[in-house]
Amino acid sequence: MRSRLFLRLKRDNSLRIAGKQGERRKAGFLKRRHLLEAYDYSTAGKPETFHASLKE
Repeated sequence: MRSRLFLRLKRDNSLRIAGKQGERRKAGFLKRRHLLEAYDYSTAGKPETFHASLKE
């Protein structure tokens, strides 16, 4: 489940997946730039998975 979400987000060149550090960097990126657009796109049908990845 989570890997599918990451693959979707990976389409943006600014996002890198590198374990926990990558998740934190991604969360910061989503907060800083086009938050609503990225949020709506990444949470399509799976909001809980997205929030879980941000908390960890």
